[in-house]
Amino acid sequence: MSLPAPPESQPPESPAPPDVELFCPACGYSLRGIESDRCPECGFAVDRSAAAVSRIPWEHRRRLGRVRAYWRTMWMPSRDVASDMIRPVNYRAARLYQIVTVLIASLPIAAMAALPVPDNFYQALGGSLSAWPIALPSGWAIDFMLPFLAGAGFRVVVPIAIVLFFLAMTGVASYFFHPPHLTVVQQNRAIALSYYACTPLVLLMLPAIVGWAFLLLAIYKPDWLDRQFMSAAFMGFFTGLVPVVTLLLLWFTTLRMLRAATVCSTARVATMAVTLPIAWALLAVLIIGGLPWLVGYGMIVYWSLQ
Repeated sequence: MSLPAPPESQPPESPAPPDVELFCPACGYSLRGIESDRCPECGFAVDRSAAAVSRIPWEHRRRLGRVRAYWRTMWMPSRDVASDMIRPVNYRAARLYQIVTVLIASLPIAAMAALPVPDNFYQALGGSLSAWPIALPSGWAIDFMLPFLAGAGFRVVVPIAIVLFFLAMTGVASYFFHPPHLTVVQQNRAIALSYYACTPLVLLMLPAIVGWAFLLLAIYKPDWLDRQFMSAAFMGFFTGLVPVVTLLLLWFTTLRMLRAATVCSTARVATMAVTLPIAWALLAVLIIGGLPWLVGYGMIVYWSLQ
């Protein structure tokens, strides 16, 4: 999400530790073992104290506070995050930021998936489930679906699958963040920075909030509730606009982070642009579809042995 960060979000500068490898902000040349304040490659004047301290607020969460540090990092432009390639980057902090973002985005959705559906929910959508034109499969198709339905009926499985899917989809892009033209140190920093590209995922809280509100309205049925309007608004918002916008922002932010952090070729960026949506779709099938199926298959095997 490319909105300006608050000006006070930058941490104070401190002297560079002697064992930290710094890179020239202009050309990326390694300054290890060089005492001069100018880059020997391009002549750029290097501020070593500034280049030794990360500008990502999340890496200073102990001083800023976790909520404030997360909020400031969330609104930090992706190009500013990528510019920390010249500075030390904490891999564990980046992974923790990814996990926190995934939990914020997925837990409201996962909790909704774990709840039993109230009897009057489908009536609030405009009719009973039995009246919907759903054609059930037959033959081998129903045999294949039975394990999935059995596993999905175990309410904890689908929420776990949702969380695991979001973790996988926000981490798969890291495989593109180590082009061979970078040094090992730069590759490690780029991989860590790739996890900060998951920020747009927090937008999924919006349809989750709408879904929870509609679920409560369906349960309590206030007199002012317009069922047709509410069902159309809920379905359109929850399954349409916001998830699509979120995926587009996540895709664009990841590509922009790759280009800015690694200065890689256009071919590499184009390859990831095509591969990333395919990888997300495969992960959705393997995790959201596969985990309930495996659990359900195990349950069916266990029941058959009783």
